[in-house]
Amino acid sequence: MHVMTDTNKAWQIDNVKRGNAGPHHPQHPFLHLLSHIHCHLVWSKGFEGRRWLKCRDVDLHSSSRGAAEIRPDGLIFIGKEEDIKKSGRITAKINGREIVVFYHEGKFHALDSRCYHEGGPLCRGEIEDIHGQACIVCPWHKFKITLETGEGLYEGINPLEPSPTPQWQSKGVKQRIHKLTIDNGSVYVCPPDLSVSFDSDYFAEKYKNGGELAMGKQSHSEVAE
Repeated sequence: MHVMTDTNKAWQIDNVKRGNAGPHHPQHPFLHLLSHIHCHLVWSKGFEGRRWLKCRDVDLHSSSRGAAEIRPDGLIFIGKEEDIKKSGRITAKINGREIVVFYHEGKFHALDSRCYHEGGPLCRGEIEDIHGQACIVCPWHKFKITLETGEGLYEGINPLEPSPTPQWQSKGVKQRIHKLTIDNGSVYVCPPDLSVSFDSDYFAEKYKNGGELAMGKQSHSEVAE
């Protein structure tokens, strides 16, 4: 048996001080405005320190563009390989479902853009290395998700140990991973197999064809540190 530690406590206290008590707490109008201004920005770490990057948005397979984006083998065009490498990440909508594609340390990764926990925008999260696994950290509640497998990670202890120390544990696969194919300099995504369900499917459906207000909630304020 493992016990989950409260890794988010300090973050929550800090947000209370800022006037943002949680995902359902009313926000100050100015902070709400900031959240929309930040909608197309992502905060990332690089060798030169932290910097702002623009997260490109592409609406694929929409009613206006139709099947022109789908190859005969069913693969759906996302973007040019070099463009995604330069931007580091890109979001796209496939039949209204928002996904995010990351290019990190020589690899492409695609997963549902909305966090399995409460629908936070993973597009705006930071990538961290946890025990050799690249993880996207949700900007809302700091949930950590592996880019390779979609597993949710948490720090836990085994109370049966003589001197229990926190260790990273897996909650299992929580975030839907989308398979990518690179062909002749173009990046394609395979249609998701919806016969298998994941926790992130709930929020992918809730935010389908919508935005921050799709669930009748205000966007979370994300003020730069």
